[in-house]
Amino acid sequence: MTDPQVDFHKLDLLNKSETRVHRQILDHIQKQDHRHLQVFPQVAVTAVIDVKSQDSRKKLAAFNKIMAKRFDFVIADRSANAVMAIEYNGSGHYRNKWKKRDQIKSAACKLAGLPLLVIEAPDTFEDVRAEFERIVRSDQDREIDAVR
Repeated sequence: MTDPQVDFHKLDLLNKSETRVHRQILDHIQKQDHRHLQVFPQVAVTAVIDVKSQDSRKKLAAFNKIMAKRFDFVIADRSANAVMAIEYNGSGHYRNKWKKRDQIKSAACKLAGLPLLVIEAPDTFEDVRAEFERIVRSDQDREIDAVR
Protein backbone atom coordinates (compact mmCIF):
# COMPACT_ATOMS: atom_id res chain seq x y z
CA MET A 1 0.00 0.00 0.00
CA THR A 2 2.80 2.37 -0.81
CA ASP A 3 1.26 4.41 -3.57
CA PRO A 4 2.77 7.92 -3.82
CA GLN A 5 -0.66 9.28 -4.82
CA VAL A 6 -2.36 7.95 -1.69
CA ASP A 7 -1.73 9.32 1.78
CA PHE A 8 -2.98 7.79 5.02
CA HIS A 9 -3.30 9.74 8.24
CA LYS A 10 -4.67 9.03 11.68
CA LEU A 11 -7.99 10.55 12.72
CA ASP A 12 -9.43 11.31 16.14
CA LEU A 13 -12.03 8.71 17.12
CA LEU A 14 -14.44 11.36 18.43
CA ASN A 15 -14.89 15.07 17.81
CA LYS A 16 -14.83 17.52 20.74
CA SER A 17 -18.55 17.42 21.51
CA GLU A 18 -18.68 13.61 21.17
CA THR A 19 -15.70 13.41 23.53
CA ARG A 20 -17.61 15.55 26.05
CA VAL A 21 -20.69 13.29 25.81
CA HIS A 22 -18.47 10.18 26.09
CA ARG A 23 -16.96 11.57 29.31
CA GLN A 24 -20.46 12.34 30.67
CA ILE A 25 -21.61 8.78 29.96
CA LEU A 26 -18.50 7.30 31.61
CA ASP A 27 -18.90 9.57 34.66
CA HIS A 28 -22.56 8.61 35.01
CA ILE A 29 -21.81 4.89 34.77
CA GLN A 30 -19.15 5.25 37.46
CA LYS A 31 -21.38 7.37 39.76
CA GLN A 32 -24.27 4.92 39.44
CA ASP A 33 -21.95 1.97 40.05
CA HIS A 34 -22.92 0.30 36.78
CA ARG A 35 -19.74 -1.80 36.75
CA HIS A 36 -21.40 -4.28 34.41
CA LEU A 37 -21.65 -1.69 31.62
CA GLN A 38 -19.07 -0.79 28.99
CA VAL A 39 -19.06 2.11 26.53
CA PHE A 40 -17.88 1.52 22.98
CA PRO A 41 -17.54 4.56 20.70
CA GLN A 42 -18.01 4.57 16.92
CA VAL A 43 -19.49 1.08 16.56
CA ALA A 44 -20.55 -0.21 13.16
CA VAL A 45 -24.30 -0.80 13.08
CA THR A 46 -23.64 -4.24 11.58
CA ALA A 47 -21.58 -5.16 14.65
CA VAL A 48 -24.74 -5.14 16.78
CA ILE A 49 -27.61 -5.59 14.31
CA ASP A 50 -27.91 -8.51 11.91
CA VAL A 51 -30.20 -8.80 8.91
CA LYS A 52 -32.19 -11.97 8.35
CA SER A 53 -34.40 -12.85 5.41
CA GLN A 54 -35.24 -15.92 3.37
CA ASP A 55 -34.93 -13.71 0.27
CA SER A 56 -31.20 -13.17 -0.33
CA ARG A 57 -31.77 -10.07 -2.46
CA LYS A 58 -33.88 -8.41 0.24
CA LYS A 59 -31.33 -9.39 2.87
CA LEU A 60 -28.49 -7.87 0.84
CA ALA A 61 -30.49 -4.69 0.16
CA ALA A 62 -31.27 -4.25 3.86
CA PHE A 63 -27.68 -5.03 4.88
CA ASN A 64 -26.37 -2.48 2.37
CA LYS A 65 -28.55 0.21 3.96
CA ILE A 66 -26.87 -0.21 7.36
CA MET A 67 -23.43 -1.42 6.25
CA ALA A 68 -21.52 1.87 6.27
CA LYS A 69 -23.29 3.40 9.27
CA ARG A 70 -22.02 3.75 12.81
CA PHE A 71 -23.51 4.47 16.21
CA ASP A 72 -21.75 7.18 18.20
CA PHE A 73 -21.79 4.91 21.25
CA VAL A 74 -22.96 1.43 22.15
CA ILE A 75 -23.54 0.53 25.79
CA ALA A 76 -22.89 -3.16 26.37
CA ASP A 77 -22.98 -5.53 29.32
CA ARG A 78 -20.06 -7.60 30.65
CA SER A 79 -20.59 -10.18 27.92
CA ALA A 80 -20.38 -7.43 25.27
CA ASN A 81 -24.09 -7.77 24.46
CA ALA A 82 -25.51 -4.45 23.29
CA VAL A 83 -27.87 -2.88 25.84
CA MET A 84 -28.52 0.32 23.85
CA ALA A 85 -27.12 2.53 21.13
CA ILE A 86 -26.59 6.25 21.67
CA GLU A 87 -26.58 8.88 18.96
CA TYR A 88 -25.33 12.40 19.64
CA ASN A 89 -26.71 14.86 17.13
CA GLY A 90 -24.35 17.80 17.43
CA SER A 91 -25.00 21.30 16.13
CA GLY A 92 -23.67 20.49 12.64
CA HIS A 93 -25.79 17.37 12.39
CA TYR A 94 -28.95 18.78 10.87
CA ARG A 95 -28.18 18.57 7.20
CA ASN A 96 -30.39 16.60 4.81
CA LYS A 97 -27.95 13.71 4.39
CA TRP A 98 -28.05 13.00 8.13
CA LYS A 99 -31.82 12.84 8.31
CA LYS A 100 -32.04 9.76 6.05
CA ARG A 101 -29.15 8.05 7.89
CA ASP A 102 -30.84 8.71 11.23
CA GLN A 103 -34.12 7.26 9.96
CA ILE A 104 -32.37 4.10 8.75
CA LYS A 105 -30.54 3.60 12.06
CA SER A 106 -33.70 4.30 14.05
CA ALA A 107 -35.74 1.80 12.01
CA ALA A 108 -33.01 -0.86 12.26
CA CYS A 109 -32.87 -0.44 16.05
CA LYS A 110 -36.64 -0.64 16.37
CA LEU A 111 -36.84 -3.80 14.26
CA ALA A 112 -33.91 -5.40 16.10
CA GLY A 113 -35.26 -4.50 19.55
CA LEU A 114 -32.21 -2.40 20.41
CA PRO A 115 -33.09 0.76 22.34
CA LEU A 116 -31.74 3.93 20.70
CA LEU A 117 -31.11 6.95 22.89
CA VAL A 118 -30.75 10.20 20.95
CA ILE A 119 -29.11 13.28 22.43
CA GLU A 120 -29.99 16.41 20.46
CA ALA A 121 -27.63 19.37 20.78
CA PRO A 122 -27.59 21.55 22.77
CA ASP A 123 -28.82 18.87 25.19
CA THR A 124 -26.25 16.91 27.14
CA PHE A 125 -26.22 13.42 28.60
CA GLU A 126 -27.79 14.85 31.77
CA ASP A 127 -30.91 15.67 29.76
CA VAL A 128 -31.44 11.99 28.87
CA ARG A 129 -30.05 10.42 32.05
CA ALA A 130 -33.48 9.25 33.27
CA GLU A 131 -34.16 7.49 29.94
CA PHE A 132 -30.68 5.90 30.09
CA GLU A 133 -31.48 4.53 33.56
CA ARG A 134 -34.89 3.25 32.42
CA ILE A 135 -33.23 1.30 29.58
CA VAL A 136 -30.54 -0.10 31.91
CA ARG A 137 -33.17 -1.21 34.46
CA SER A 138 -35.25 -2.79 31.71
CA ASP A 139 -32.22 -4.71 30.46
CA GLN A 140 -31.38 -5.88 33.99
CA ASP A 141 -34.98 -7.04 34.47
CA ARG A 142 -34.74 -9.01 31.20
CA GLU A 143 -31.53 -10.68 32.43
CA ILE A 144 -33.18 -11.62 35.74
CA ASP A 145 -36.21 -13.05 33.92
CA ALA A 146 -33.92 -15.08 31.65
CA VAL A 147 -32.25 -16.67 34.67
CA ARG A 148 -35.57 -17.68 36.25
